[in-house]
Amino acid sequence: MKKIVKNIYRLSLIALLGFVPFSCGDQFLDFDPVAAENSASFYIRMDQADQAVAAAYSTLVARTCWDRNILLDLGEVPSPDAESGGDYENEVPEVEVFNRHEPLPTSGTLADVYGNLFRGIHFSNLALENIPNVLEADPNADPNIINLRLAEVKFLRALNYLYLTHVFGQVPLVDHVLAPSEYFMDKVDMGQIFDLIEKDLTEAIPVLPEKSSLSVENTGRATKGAAKALLARMYIFESSYAKNYSGDERFGDMSERWQDVLDVCEEIITSGEYSLVGYNGETFETWRGAETNGYAYMFTVEGENNSESIFEIQYINDNVDYTLTRAGSLVQWCSARYCSIDGVQQQTGYWGLGWPTQLHVDQYEAGDVRLNTNVSTPGDSIEIAGGTRYPVNFDNSATGYYLKKYELSAEQFSDAGGHGWQKSPFNYKLLRYADVLLMAAEAAIELGDNDKAALYINEVRIRARACGGGTVPANLTGTITLEQLIRERRVELAFEGRRYFDMVRWGIADDEINGSTTAEGYPITYVSPKNDFQPLPQREIISSQGGLTQNVGW
Repeated sequence: MKKIVKNIYRLSLIALLGFVPFSCGDQFLDFDPVAAENSASFYIRMDQADQAVAAAYSTLVARTCWDRNILLDLGEVPSPDAESGGDYENEVPEVEVFNRHEPLPTSGTLADVYGNLFRGIHFSNLALENIPNVLEADPNADPNIINLRLAEVKFLRALNYLYLTHVFGQVPLVDHVLAPSEYFMDKVDMGQIFDLIEKDLTEAIPVLPEKSSLSVENTGRATKGAAKALLARMYIFESSYAKNYSGDERFGDMSERWQDVLDVCEEIITSGEYSLVGYNGETFETWRGAETNGYAYMFTVEGENNSESIFEIQYINDNVDYTLTRAGSLVQWCSARYCSIDGVQQQTGYWGLGWPTQLHVDQYEAGDVRLNTNVSTPGDSIEIAGGTRYPVNFDNSATGYYLKKYELSAEQFSDAGGHGWQKSPFNYKLLRYADVLLMAAEAAIELGDNDKAALYINEVRIRARACGGGTVPANLTGTITLEQLIRERRVELAFEGRRYFDMVRWGIADDEINGSTTAEGYPITYVSPKNDFQPLPQREIISSQGGLTQNVGW
């Protein structure tokens, strides 16, 4: 199955022609004129159109950008549920600044994320403008395939833009390949970005196939369900911003669109394309054991692209060098750093970063099996190189926990050929069905439809219950509240890059974070609106020659 990555996410010839940008200022969009001349003669065959789309997909596997930087460093560590971790709290200052809400505009993490997301947008724009030329140049070109490829890159452009707004808030609107005179544009309000996202996704949805119709070799491509799930996420962020930041000019002309959220989610729910893995108590054979429960199964290599998966970033250990690898880093980054061998603390070979906090652990009801998948707690063991399991040692974790969700077997990672810290074959599940059910439940709460809110949130709890002892967590009864929904998202989607972005859209980050301390006692000052979003990279401000203005407070 992993060979599909080489077909879909391969860095294509188009990247070798000199079209690779670095940022949204002139540093990001300044090209050698020869490359522009070559581009005019490149888009003449169907295989070249496919390469152009592959270039847009390829940015999803840029080293550490999505899994470590976006998911963990920016999506979880700034929340009260995770800390940067290591042998001590500030071992990795580049990450700890997000825990303390003190990043600098010079942050390399922010520059890499900003540049890579805009690189994906640039590749998408190139494809959208040039692929239609293939229909005229290649008599064998299939119009249906051309339209499908265009729909895929519209999905990818929307995906990159939505995450730019999650991280940075306002950014420049680049909906075409820019002329040199356009390099120095300022950011726009987020409403304009959301309008483009909605347009891209609503145009892509009728064209994209259902997941069930994809061939094995096309696994990992955008589907109708993926575009709908991303649209629902955009609608729920717009609705939350409109509700909680009314009149804030950063967000522009946004409105509460809870019915749109519910409608799109219910289209996915009734499609028959997706299901909660292990809902009826099914178990699966994985490296974790012969009877792995469905929730844990999702977070294994064996469970990739399953019935609950809507869109996964496809990672593979392909034994290529440091910068070109199409693999992930979270297994090395997060798995427990120490074990005990004959009562003596020993290093496991992993780094133990991204500590879960006691506050997060306290969100689980006693007996909720999801804790056992998400967090390594006292009494757990870990498999180290060579395949032997030893008890985890927590002496160097200030929170008393390690992140467990992204562990792999020694055979799959530490003992694999070409193993390196950034070469995990573990896919990143960007969109999954449980998230859709919880978005539907949240929209139903906001619309006052308690029956639907209970139905959808309890679907998620039923699966969790079926994966454990069959009693916990019990169905929620009575009036379903937003606070219950927030808690359910917190445990079901733990450490999947959702928590901090959710806190900001709900408008609760200021109250929950300001005045708190890190695990080692460092005081945290969170001030809205400054800390709602990260600062724009300083190199973008400089290269824009005054065109791009910094986010408020930075």
